Amino acid sequence: MNGFGDFANIDVEKVLRDAQGRQARIQEMQASMAELVGQAADETGLVSATFTPSGGLTELEIKPRALARGSQDLAATVKQVIQDASADLQQKMRAIMTEAFPDHESALDKDAAMAKAEEAQDAFNRVMTDGMAELEKIRKRMGL
Repeated sequence: MNGFGDFANIDVEKVLRDAQGRQARIQEMQASMAELVGQAADETGLVSATFTPSGGLTELEIKPRALARGSQDLAATVKQVIQDASADLQQKMRAIMTEAFPDHESALDKDAAMAKAEEAQDAFNRVMTDGMAELEKIRKRMGL
């Protein structure tokens, strides 16, 4: 073993190309997301809402006929429509993320993220152990 572990086999140019590709996809994704609009309306069409990534709730329309409902019913309808508009926006954002990064869902999965972090920690520990062993060999050769 040369003491560098898996790092000796890294194709730096490929890593850079991959990073540039990810950066380009991120920029495209951000541009697409900036234009997204989440919308929802109740079943009667009397209450509607619009959500955007930058402004949150940007429109809430309550038509006069909706006021004939009781205040509690209208309040519940407004809340539900706002939640539905937000969920619509989130679903559209997830679709764009999946298109740009098909494996992003696994990155958001806590257990999968922890497993990847543990793998990275194990790899780091191996590299450090190998590095320390090489330093120890050098120290012994030099008689220190």
